[in-house]
Amino acid sequence: MSLAMAESDLEEGQQQAPQTPGTPPPQIPIPGAKNQNTLFGVCPSDIDKYSRVVFPVCFLCFNLMYWIIYMHISEFLTGEFDEN
Repeated sequence: MSLAMAESDLEEGQQQAPQTPGTPPPQIPIPGAKNQNTLFGVCPSDIDKYSRVVFPVCFLCFNLMYWIIYMHISEFLTGEFDEN
């Protein structure tokens, strides 16, 4: 296909948008549609803010429970061996 034929296919006043491979086509907003960047009303930046607090707190709680149970079991087991 020649360049002259490609240019003649376009109507006057239209310009062809540059298409680069790997880029998605522009999204057309749909009236009444929800924001696509939210999930259940929570945007990604809110999730990041919550996770900065929730993950360390969960890690701390898990470690505290682990070591409390570990120390309790180890005392129980060492006491059992001392009786014999």
